[in-house]
Amino acid sequence: MKHIPILSILFFAFITVFACGNPDLMISLEGKLLQQYQDAKVQYYNGALSQAAAGFKAVVDAAPNFFQGKFMWGKTLFAQGKTAEAEALFRDLTERYPMYHDARIWLIRSELAN
Repeated sequence: MKHIPILSILFFAFITVFACGNPDLMISLEGKLLQQYQDAKVQYYNGALSQAAAGFKAVVDAAPNFFQGKFMWGKTLFAQGKTAEAEALFRDLTERYPMYHDARIWLIRSELAN
């Protein structure tokens, strides 16, 4: 658990640098929403997939342009065996952000699983 603050700092540094070139990505997660995203990631990595999916969905509902939340929600749905729902999320991500290669990889995984 001591690595989570370091990962958070690296995550926000990445978002800051990446968002500078694309105004669509200039989003801000603060306070409760940021905590909800971090909690959902911990739940995902601990195998509490239902709680993680609900957390990621709530974050995406509140911040629709937060692509990382949508990506993690898709991975969670995939892990739950909801591959068609995951495919729709990954397809949306790859259409909006064509250079988002991780989303493209998971889109292909979802297509193969269906």
